[in-house]
Amino acid sequence: MAPGGNTFVYVPVDPISHLLSNVFEFLWRFLAGFTNGLAAGYVSHLALDAATPRSIPLLTTGL
Repeated sequence: MAPGGNTFVYVPVDPISHLLSNVFEFLWRFLAGFTNGLAAGYVSHLALDAATPRSIPLLTTGL
């Protein structure tokens, strides 16, 4: 393993492998953006709900 976790990955030669590589790259990037957006949206939702008079029901009334 190279220092810093950098490894060399060979580029696929045949078109199907290249297409699948590009599709999986897109899906992983989409998933990374989606999870970041989901976490940020959830945190901002909780922060905005905490600022309302009713607040967050689970925190004010219990389970």
